[in-house]
Amino acid sequence: MLRAKNVLRKLISLFTVILHMRKIDGITRVGAIVVTIILIVAVVGGVLYWYMSVGPAAPRKVKIAVVSDIGGRGDLSFNDMAFKGGDEAEKDFGVEMVELVSKVEADYVPNL
Repeated sequence: MLRAKNVLRKLISLFTVILHMRKIDGITRVGAIVVTIILIVAVVGGVLYWYMSVGPAAPRKVKIAVVSDIGGRGDLSFNDMAFKGGDEAEKDFGVEMVELVSKVEADYVPNL
């Protein structure tokens, strides 16, 4: 984008120079202005075409992890709600959920 801006600035400065000249080797000011406008339109059109043809980057697959307490699924409490949210996120947003069930208290930190 920066390169396109620099090219556009140079074309605009060329345009201002052309506005101040009278007649050089049979090229009139109007002819030079027309050529400059055509160049500016071509450069801007080329830059827009290039940006449109590149397109957006491919979306990354998002992974989420649900770490449960010792109770795990089926405790009808926080763990079930966390897994329910993960399941809904899989359906609604297409994310991949990884389930980590802590067996003992020592598993909490490693599972995070």
